Amino acid sequence: MKEKNNVEVIPDKTTTVKSNPNYIDIKEKWRNSPFYIFCQANIPFISQDFDGLNYYNLLCQLVDFMNKVIHDSNLVIDKTDEIVELYNQLQDYVSNYFNNLDVQQEINNKLDQMVTDGTLDNILMNYSSVEKIYNTYEEMISDTLVNNMKVKTLGYYEVNDGGQGTYLIRSKTDSDVNDQGSISFVNDNLVAELIVNDSVNLKQFGAKSIKVTSESNIPDTDTINTPLKNMINYVMKLARENLTKGYDFKAIIPAGSYLITETIELSPLVHLIAEGSVCLYWKNTTNEEKIMFKIGTTDYELNPWARHSIYNRFINPVIEGSNGNFEIKNISDSKI
Repeated sequence: MKEKNNVEVIPDKTTTVKSNPNYIDIKEKWRNSPFYIFCQANIPFISQDFDGLNYYNLLCQLVDFMNKVIHDSNLVIDKTDEIVELYNQLQDYVSNYFNNLDVQQEINNKLDQMVTDGTLDNILMNYSSVEKIYNTYEEMISDTLVNNMKVKTLGYYEVNDGGQGTYLIRSKTDSDVNDQGSISFVNDNLVAELIVNDSVNLKQFGAKSIKVTSESNIPDTDTINTPLKNMINYVMKLARENLTKGYDFKAIIPAGSYLITETIELSPLVHLIAEGSVCLYWKNTTNEEKIMFKIGTTDYELNPWARHSIYNRFINPVIEGSNGNFEIKNISDSKI
């Protein structure tokens, strides 16, 4: 077989005669071509049958490879678009979540939970001077306490019953009266004094609410006669020490139903507040005519201010239901 310029081309290796000065090995020339080198470097997956491919076959392989590359690139682009879309959705969710989230309510809920399960008490114990915590009031006064200790109860009769408080253990004085609320005798020498800020709670004096299933059949037990009188007397004591402090001090009755069977005298300096819905049941258990509340007082030794420039402020007690409401029911035939 002859080509131009009298160059002999031997198409088959078996008939190649390299001694022929006119012989040219096409495959050797092909292996040194730029296209061959490029394909071998960039498309190695067809290298095993490279020697059996001509330009056209190799070009087809290259085109097929490029089609696969383009296809895979398109898939990546599609996934990228999907990822961007998901990211945008996540960003919108986070932005809207915090924009619409009632953070204060979440904080309130968490604090309520921490108070209920005792977590908050345990945390505060690490940063306060409280040296001991008791479940009930009875546990506290029955324990062996030391002067100048600060202790805390989680309830009066049981944990979270509303009668919890913080107390200072101090030496007893001649003027101390055991009202089992503001002052509690621990032993012959020590008392537990309730630490307060601007309010006191009736349940801190041992008051119990009652469950009313029938108003015609309310037992005479668990009255708040003594706790309510003791709380009012405590506020009066504060007023004798400081008139304004006594008036601004809040005597709180927590939500619930309570039974009163003795007349309660409300001083002009008492600021009685309902914390929630409060129902006071009046029941006269004697044959004598009695009233539930006696409004006013003849105690003019409180402070000279009460009879001078600000007297009008203290003419009547304050019975307030701004945080709740008072309801009074007479379940006897006597006067309220």
